[in-house]
Amino acid sequence: MQHSFDISIATKFGVNEAIFLNNIAFWIAKNKANNKHFHEGRYWTYNSSKALAELFPYWSDDQIDRLIKKCCKLDLLLINNFNDTSYDRTRWFGLTDFALELFNLAIPRNHGMDTTKSRTPFREIAEPIPDINTDNKPNKRERKKRAPLSPFMPDKENTMLCQTFNLDLHEETLSFRERHKGVKTQYEFSRWLKNAKEYQDRKKNVRNTDRNEVKSSIPDYGPGHPRWEALHGTNALFKDESNAKQDRSQNRSFDTKISGSNIRGNGVRKATEYLF
Repeated sequence: MQHSFDISIATKFGVNEAIFLNNIAFWIAKNKANNKHFHEGRYWTYNSSKALAELFPYWSDDQIDRLIKKCCKLDLLLINNFNDTSYDRTRWFGLTDFALELFNLAIPRNHGMDTTKSRTPFREIAEPIPDINTDNKPNKRERKKRAPLSPFMPDKENTMLCQTFNLDLHEETLSFRERHKGVKTQYEFSRWLKNAKEYQDRKKNVRNTDRNEVKSSIPDYGPGHPRWEALHGTNALFKDESNAKQDRSQNRSFDTKISGSNIRGNGVRKATEYLF
């Protein structure tokens, strides 16, 4: 068995991703040629975990699971379950519209649109009136799965706009799908690209100003800074000591004045007592 990959896909997403996707694309192309396994508007292929481990013996089971999750996160792979029984956990793999374009396997829009009404025009007469009793609820296993909404894809004008802005179309499309709130239209995507371009230009201007900025000769706040030296430097300590000495001298002179007044007061009091 030989495994190959597309160089452009390997350069953009990785070698392991390119090998795995190339194998999925091979089986999808084969099912498309045989016109089988067509569900929800696209062709699928299925494989169990054991079969994948035999197909890729150079990868462990954990590596295969991480690889599948990464491909889904990159909007390249779809996983679903179209098994006949509910206990069958065999995974079905399909390629997204973006991945189908990479492998040139895009499906026409009108594919699979033929209805049973057009093939049997007199079917309505033969069918009985359906039972609309609400008590007869269908089984959960028999309910048809709702088809997921098709992801947003940019048109040619937005693709050209992305090229003129020198932006990565795939990354911007993924971020627009995940982060944009509201209806995803082509007009909103064009506004998204313009904002991304403005943000990119703003980052370049900030980098240029940082490079051209002239550093000041005054150091940062700390030893050497004028304000720091005024509060915590040697001059501040000298001022504090001189102020303390001055306060002590003032307190001593005030004490001597009080003691002298007390002595004079006592002498006058004794003299008056002696006279009277």
